[in-house]
Amino acid sequence: MLIINSGPAGFFGLDTIFELVAALVTFLVSILSYRAYKFAKQKKFYHMFSAFLLISMAFALRAAGVFLLHLGFYERIVSILNTFDIIFLAQMALMLMAYTMLLLVSMNVQNKRVAAFVMTLMTLFIVFSYQYYLKFHIMLFVLLFFLTVNYYLNFRKQKTFNSALVFVSFYLLMLAQPFFLFTVHLSQNYYVLGQGFHLMGFLVLFFATVRLLRVK
Repeated sequence: MLIINSGPAGFFGLDTIFELVAALVTFLVSILSYRAYKFAKQKKFYHMFSAFLLISMAFALRAAGVFLLHLGFYERIVSILNTFDIIFLAQMALMLMAYTMLLLVSMNVQNKRVAAFVMTLMTLFIVFSYQYYLKFHIMLFVLLFFLTVNYYLNFRKQKTFNSALVFVSFYLLMLAQPFFLFTVHLSQNYYVLGQGFHLMGFLVLFFATVRLLRVK
């Protein structure tokens, strides 16, 4: 089974546009985060730059995979290798590393050994996992849940419009994950809703990052 082709037939092709827009938006967020790092000289912005660059690469890779699938090449590659969906596995690795990095930053974890331990756990999960699609979105939901809680507490503390935007963006990203899970057992139409919440979350985060730089 090609996990990359997980949406409804009518949405196949349009999801490439969603992936490309998400790749562009997260790339712009990474660039803005790097600018914030150059201005403020704070390590957290450099980690944000790295994390969103990984997410952008993950979306771009998936979009390329869907495009190759349209051309008939990708399915042949997978059948020749006689293995799992290599594009989805690579996307899973990039996104789990990125969100783990963001969680460590949001929790202000500065101990490099702790960070290395968590990243090692993520790597082992990727390498030895089965039912990749389900476990990937469950793990993303868990990571995004803790990110959302952290940014909600940050909003309660700061009570600024920008902190509210960041909280809302991660809440929308977290909300997308159950819809991707519903795709497996209920209906593939939930995949469209998942993609929609995903894109809205990244757009809100992009707006928040632009406002942050304007304030600075």
